[in-house]
Amino acid sequence: MPDEIASTPSDYTWVDPSTGVFLWDQPHLMGDHQIAIQCTERRLINGTWTVIGQVTRDMPLCVYQLPTGITDASATEAPLLTSNSSYGLYTIATRFTDLSVLDAAGRTVLQLGPVPGGTIDLSRLTSGTYTVVARDPAGPIRSTRVALIR
Repeated sequence: MPDEIASTPSDYTWVDPSTGVFLWDQPHLMGDHQIAIQCTERRLINGTWTVIGQVTRDMPLCVYQLPTGITDASATEAPLLTSNSSYGLYTIATRFTDLSVLDAAGRTVLQLGPVPGGTIDLSRLTSGTYTVVARDPAGPIRSTRVALIR
């Protein structure tokens, strides 16, 4: 299991019981992995939850670093976003002409025009890991990862 391998505090896995979505956030071990997920179907019959069926499915996980053309900020730059200690609210470092939020599959889930600095609200996004990409003609493209957990 990913949790049984020497782990860092930011490396964790879970299955959302309401959606069945599996998330392995910030895996530190690259390579091909195989997991098995067992699902149980229950129905309420005469006031008692009764097991109707069970299925176990294998799922391959391929963990590799994909080139994105986006570089992270260097250690000498101020962080792009700072959490406001409230779910999904972040303070953005400086003014940007374009801000995009990408999901784990690289799809744009939120696009903002000019961002004058201040607070951005990601609270309407579902739990998961997102990449926030900031563009500004006066400087390089900057990005950072954000993990939202409800």
